Amino acid sequence: MFKRLFQKRNSDNLSKVDYWKKWELFELFDDLHKAERLLTDLGNDKNDEEILKFNSDFIEELYEIEGDNVADFMRIWEWFTPTKEWDTLVGQRGKQLGNNIFRITDKWKRNQDFLKGTRN
Repeated sequence: MFKRLFQKRNSDNLSKVDYWKKWELFELFDDLHKAERLLTDLGNDKNDEEILKFNSDFIEELYEIEGDNVADFMRIWEWFTPTKEWDTLVGQRGKQLGNNIFRITDKWKRNQDFLKGTRN
Protein backbone atom coordinates (compact mmCIF):
# COMPACT_ATOMS: atom_id res chain seq x y z
CA MET A 1 0.00 0.00 0.00
CA PHE A 2 1.19 3.50 -0.81
CA LYS A 3 4.11 2.25 -2.86
CA ARG A 4 4.16 5.31 -5.14
CA LEU A 5 3.79 7.66 -2.18
CA PHE A 6 6.75 6.09 -0.48
CA GLN A 7 8.95 6.09 -3.58
CA LYS A 8 8.27 9.73 -4.49
CA ARG A 9 8.34 11.25 -1.04
CA ASN A 10 11.13 9.37 0.69
CA SER A 11 13.94 11.77 -0.02
CA ASP A 12 15.50 11.09 3.41
CA ASN A 13 16.11 7.41 2.53
CA LEU A 14 13.92 6.31 5.42
CA SER A 15 12.42 2.86 5.59
CA LYS A 16 8.71 2.79 4.79
CA VAL A 17 7.84 2.31 8.46
CA ASP A 18 10.13 5.17 9.54
CA TYR A 19 8.67 7.40 6.84
CA TRP A 20 5.12 6.64 8.02
CA LYS A 21 6.17 7.31 11.61
CA LYS A 22 7.87 10.58 10.70
CA TRP A 23 4.73 11.93 9.01
CA GLU A 24 2.36 10.23 11.50
CA LEU A 25 0.49 8.51 8.68
CA PHE A 26 -0.52 5.54 10.83
CA GLU A 27 -2.16 7.93 13.28
CA LEU A 28 -3.68 10.01 10.51
CA PHE A 29 -5.45 7.08 8.89
CA ASP A 30 -6.61 5.77 12.26
CA ASP A 31 -8.07 9.21 12.99
CA LEU A 32 -9.63 9.53 9.55
CA HIS A 33 -11.45 6.24 10.06
CA LYS A 34 -12.60 7.43 13.51
CA ALA A 35 -13.91 10.57 11.82
CA GLU A 36 -15.73 8.42 9.28
CA ARG A 37 -17.44 6.45 12.07
CA LEU A 38 -18.38 9.64 13.94
CA LEU A 39 -19.86 11.22 10.80
CA THR A 40 -21.83 8.07 10.06
CA ASP A 41 -23.20 7.97 13.61
CA LEU A 42 -24.11 11.67 13.57
CA GLY A 43 -25.73 11.44 10.16
CA ASN A 44 -27.82 8.46 11.24
CA ASP A 45 -28.75 10.01 14.60
CA LYS A 46 -29.75 13.40 13.23
CA ASN A 47 -30.74 12.40 9.69
CA ASP A 48 -29.07 15.67 8.69
CA GLU A 49 -28.70 16.13 4.92
CA GLU A 50 -25.61 18.33 5.28
CA ILE A 51 -23.81 15.79 7.47
CA LEU A 52 -24.84 12.93 5.20
CA LYS A 53 -23.54 14.78 2.11
CA PHE A 54 -20.26 15.70 3.81
CA ASN A 55 -19.87 12.12 5.03
CA SER A 56 -20.34 10.83 1.48
CA ASP A 57 -17.72 13.25 0.12
CA PHE A 58 -15.38 12.46 3.02
CA ILE A 59 -15.63 8.69 2.52
CA GLU A 60 -15.05 9.07 -1.22
CA GLU A 61 -11.92 11.17 -0.60
CA LEU A 62 -10.59 8.83 2.09
CA TYR A 63 -10.91 5.72 -0.04
CA GLU A 64 -9.51 7.50 -3.07
CA ILE A 65 -6.39 8.41 -1.08
CA GLU A 66 -6.05 4.87 0.21
CA GLY A 67 -6.92 3.13 -3.06
CA ASP A 68 -4.91 5.25 -5.46
CA ASN A 69 -1.79 5.44 -3.32
CA VAL A 70 -1.86 9.21 -3.75
CA ALA A 71 -0.56 11.29 -0.88
CA ASP A 72 -2.59 14.41 -1.38
CA PHE A 73 -4.28 15.43 1.81
CA MET A 74 -5.22 18.95 0.63
CA ARG A 75 -8.95 18.34 0.70
CA ILE A 76 -8.70 16.71 4.12
CA TRP A 77 -6.57 19.63 5.33
CA GLU A 78 -9.16 22.11 4.05
CA TRP A 79 -12.09 20.30 5.69
CA PHE A 80 -10.33 20.02 9.04
CA THR A 81 -8.94 23.55 9.17
CA PRO A 82 -10.42 25.11 12.34
CA THR A 83 -13.87 26.68 11.75
CA LYS A 84 -14.32 24.86 8.42
CA GLU A 85 -16.61 21.94 7.53
CA TRP A 86 -15.56 19.52 10.27
CA ASP A 87 -15.93 22.04 13.11
CA THR A 88 -19.17 23.40 11.72
CA LEU A 89 -20.85 20.02 11.31
CA VAL A 90 -19.46 18.05 14.24
CA GLY A 91 -18.84 20.73 16.86
CA GLN A 92 -17.41 19.87 20.26
CA ARG A 93 -18.08 16.15 19.87
CA GLY A 94 -15.30 15.86 17.28
CA LYS A 95 -13.11 18.81 18.22
CA GLN A 96 -10.10 16.89 19.58
CA LEU A 97 -10.18 14.40 16.71
CA GLY A 98 -10.47 17.20 14.16
CA ASN A 99 -7.62 19.14 15.74
CA ASN A 100 -5.35 16.12 15.55
CA ILE A 101 -6.21 15.44 11.91
CA PHE A 102 -5.57 19.09 11.10
CA ARG A 103 -2.24 19.06 13.00
CA ILE A 104 -0.95 16.08 11.01
CA THR A 105 -2.21 17.27 7.63
CA ASP A 106 -0.92 20.78 8.29
CA LYS A 107 2.53 19.35 8.99
CA TRP A 108 2.27 17.41 5.72
CA LYS A 109 1.07 20.52 3.81
CA ARG A 110 3.87 22.71 5.15
CA ASN A 111 6.42 20.14 3.98
CA GLN A 112 4.78 19.99 0.54
CA ASP A 113 4.83 23.78 0.30
CA PHE A 114 8.51 23.78 1.29
CA LEU A 115 9.37 21.11 -1.27
CA LYS A 116 7.57 23.02 -4.02
CA GLY A 117 9.47 26.17 -3.04
CA THR A 118 12.84 24.41 -3.23
CA ARG A 119 12.10 23.02 -6.70
CA ASN A 120 11.47 26.44 -8.25
